[in-house]
Amino acid sequence: MKKNLYPFTIFILSLLILQTACSKDDTSPPTEEEEEENENPDNPDGSVDPTQDPVESADYLALKALYEANDNNTLGWDLNDKTMNSWAGVEQENERVTELHIEGKSIMTLVPEMGNLEKLTVLDAGKNKLTQLPQELGQLDELTQLLLRENNLVELLDNSLPNGLTVLGLAENKLTELPFSFQNLDKLEILNLSGNFFEVLPSEMGDFDKLTLLDFSKNLIQEVPEELGQLHGLKYLGLEENDFTIIPQEVCNLEEFGDTEIGKNRNVTCNLQFYQYEGLKALYEANPNNTINWDLNDTSMQSWQGLIFDTNGSLSEIYMSGFGLANIPPEIGNLRHVSIITLRNNGIEELPAEIGLLAKVQELFLKDNDLKSLPRSIGNLKNLTHLELRDNKLESIPDTMGDMDDMLILNLFGNELTTVPTILANLEPTIEEFHLTGNNITELPAEICGMPSLFIETGICP
Repeated sequence: MKKNLYPFTIFILSLLILQTACSKDDTSPPTEEEEEENENPDNPDGSVDPTQDPVESADYLALKALYEANDNNTLGWDLNDKTMNSWAGVEQENERVTELHIEGKSIMTLVPEMGNLEKLTVLDAGKNKLTQLPQELGQLDELTQLLLRENNLVELLDNSLPNGLTVLGLAENKLTELPFSFQNLDKLEILNLSGNFFEVLPSEMGDFDKLTLLDFSKNLIQEVPEELGQLHGLKYLGLEENDFTIIPQEVCNLEEFGDTEIGKNRNVTCNLQFYQYEGLKALYEANPNNTINWDLNDTSMQSWQGLIFDTNGSLSEIYMSGFGLANIPPEIGNLRHVSIITLRNNGIEELPAEIGLLAKVQELFLKDNDLKSLPRSIGNLKNLTHLELRDNKLESIPDTMGDMDDMLILNLFGNELTTVPTILANLEPTIEEFHLTGNNITELPAEICGMPSLFIETGICP
């Protein structure tokens, strides 16, 4: 019986082996996608690396370090949210932090790890308790706005400010000086250093030609460098509440002849005295036979006859007729605050081009001189309302005078004119009196003849 079972057992085992082999052959091979999913070049054996956490980005770790370094902060961040999407004050693009607004969050320190926020463009950490900045901030090449007002910063480490900054707010801190590397911030457009303890305003500030706002108010500054006068793009220069009373004329010119508003205390004046003195001294010395009798040792000019100064020390009016002032030097352009000039009967033969710099002149009286021509720059005197040139020797006048839109009275009586530029008709309708009588005119343009303000001999105009 046992012998009969043995062949049967062998047969059954053979069937089982054959079935198993067929099952293996019928199994589908893995797809390319499945093979790629199973491959891990960094971990070919498939083991788990317990030290690797792919969701903890460099930005997350930097801000986590900031959070943990400030025990009493009021940031309110949930560190379990490693996407940082729920974190107030954190703005991201393409999973990178681009703006960080942590104003008034009881931050005592900014950590070195913040130098890893490579895409950060705006950092507002104002109204905190910072005393220093990590040098690593200087690595943030894309940071353009750094706002740190109302902290306790006492110094700025060299190279702690990135060179790409366009806006830097450091108001209401305890700073006394700027680091040497500050000179590299040549892209700055807005710089607020008000409310600190600066005693010196660096002359190098004059090199920051992209500045539109510069605020050094509420400091201890004792002198304003004249180099600031190079900042022609400034819209506002804050200098209030400091320890100086004089501003260089070069700086004042930004406001007087440019678009800059200068904030200053009432007792602060421009350093006009020197420039005015030099201009008047040049006038005196250019006419050695004058009869003015000024004492040039009186640099205040208060004893000099024929001059009127306003309460700010600016020369506002000149009355010097018949003093033998035949030569008017270029330095007359220094008298830029004058509104009235009377120089009748002096034998003046020529006016320098610098007369056009006296933009505030409203009344100019030059009767009874020997002028044969006028500089084209006289057309720059846009505020002129009265121009008296009667009884000179003028043979022509420049067409630029047609741009004097405020002109009320233009007196050219008794000269040697044969005609006048047609463009003077543009003085209508403002002009009230236009005197051309007593010249060598035989014919005038129709536009001039049509001016209601014209005074001319009969028969010249139809």
